[in-house]
Amino acid sequence: MRAVAQAAADAARGLGALSTSAKNAVLMEVARRVEAARDEVLAANVADMEAARASGLASAKLRRLEVTSGSFAQAIAGIGEIAKLADPVGQVTSDVTRPNGLRVRRVRTP
Repeated sequence: MRAVAQAAADAARGLGALSTSAKNAVLMEVARRVEAARDEVLAANVADMEAARASGLASAKLRRLEVTSGSFAQAIAGIGEIAKLADPVGQVTSDVTRPNGLRVRRVRTP
């Protein structure tokens, strides 16, 4: 798990420097790959749900763990919605000039 987490962190640093169109292309590719793995993910969730029920997991937690065709489709649609959002990188969130003339800007970075 540590190696997977480190690989994700390394990839995130690289993705932050990409152009908006490249980031959106990556998001759409993620959505495509997740959709391609639909049957595998849903089958794995069935096994997870069986194990969770057998271990006596509370019903509220079971509801959060369960992945249905509908919730899976919503997750994929959500990835597409993220790609439609404005890229926050480079946005100026604050721009003030101090009394001594020093201009201070807060700019979103990756």
